[in-house]
Amino acid sequence: MLHLAKYLSKDLSNIKKINLSDCSISEKGMVKLIMSIKESHQLKSLNLSRNNFGNDKLVRRLVKAYFNQTLEELYLDKCNLKSAGFTSFADSIMRNNCLKVLSLRSNDIDDAGAKHFDNILRR
Repeated sequence: MLHLAKYLSKDLSNIKKINLSDCSISEKGMVKLIMSIKESHQLKSLNLSRNNFGNDKLVRRLVKAYFNQTLEELYLDKCNLKSAGFTSFADSIMRNNCLKVLSLRSNDIDDAGAKHFDNILRR
């Protein structure tokens, strides 16, 4: 993953879609990836499904890197997201004007996290 992150940091001007689902990305690899592609203004779709990065800090970094950018589709299915990380993620969604598709299937989000997300969407 570190080699891929290094490549992605060089030139993302033509990349509109990145699918890294089911790649067993480590926490260190995910941090490098997020830092590498956060400057992209062309990226429209990011699929990180089936990567076990439910770490709250990683979720916050992901949110800061992509929201208020050009990202239209974000897939985080089966990423072991917990309610604590999901709450900060849901708060950031309110600031996004571009996101059209958000997939969060099969994560560990409890009723409180789902209710918080529902309240955010109703604003």
